[in-house]
Amino acid sequence: MHQSYRQVFGGSRTGGSDAALDAMAAELFGDDEEAPSSITPDVPADFDCSYHMQGLDAVAAVQDSVETGERFAVAFIDVRMPPGIDGKETAKRIRALDPDINLVIVTGYSDFSPLDISRAAGPADKIFYIAKPFQSEEVMQTATALSHRWEA
Repeated sequence: MHQSYRQVFGGSRTGGSDAALDAMAAELFGDDEEAPSSITPDVPADFDCSYHMQGLDAVAAVQDSVETGERFAVAFIDVRMPPGIDGKETAKRIRALDPDINLVIVTGYSDFSPLDISRAAGPADKIFYIAKPFQSEEVMQTATALSHRWEA
């Protein structure tokens, strides 16, 4: 999934295992997926992204962003992030740190219903859902729309 995000948004502030990310991308999109950069040429790639494999790392990044005043507009959170805390708990902790961040829950499973996650990490107007496998355009459109909404 992280490799998919890197393809959509480009670059990275936080490194990781490219082999593991490539395997996840192949599982999500298949081996012959067209590169998102070639299918979204009209959308400016001006996102400053941070990638984290574990929920606690994402929570720490949001805490740091709040403390430095350079807050995130959007966080994409997978429901399953073994071996650490799951996406529901990650979303709950991030919401406690930053009530204005837009949370996008990404999952291919039904571990938690959208209502369960909204109750833990709402409000409903700041929490969104994308089902896996997703289209690259879905991620880019969601990130673009929520970033603009956050800036308004």
